[in-house]
Amino acid sequence: INALWFISLVLSLSSALVGIVCVQWIRQYIQEHDLTATQWLKQRQILCDGLEAWHVRLFIVSLPVMLQLAVALFFVGMLVFLWNMNLSVALPVTIVTIVPLIFLLVTPFIPVLQTLYARHPFTFRDHNLCPYKTHQGLLLSK
Repeated sequence: INALWFISLVLSLSSALVGIVCVQWIRQYIQEHDLTATQWLKQRQILCDGLEAWHVRLFIVSLPVMLQLAVALFFVGMLVFLWNMNLSVALPVTIVTIVPLIFLLVTPFIPVLQTLYARHPFTFRDHNLCPYKTHQGLLLSK
């Protein structure tokens, strides 16, 4: 077992851990209390300010990226392992594994490319917008 598998394992377990903690924070935020409306609004604002100050949104946004990186590292580690063990098994597994890896690498760039294309002065404005936006794509477009 190589280092890529261990890094993949650490990333996936870390994303699960961060996700659990974020859910606990958010559950505290939306939990009903036996408070008056004024007290509840004050408490809610304090919790909201805390979520913003601790950048909880950034933690939540990073979870899919961590999981995608974990999957990519696992696939690459698996391919390295198989190519060192058995070529007759490695070749078909590589062919099947390349498809999700290409999908994982290309999808963040499609909305960025479409945005750049839409800004070109000679394009039509009635183009079909990409139906999704990824956080990686949003970072790349800035």
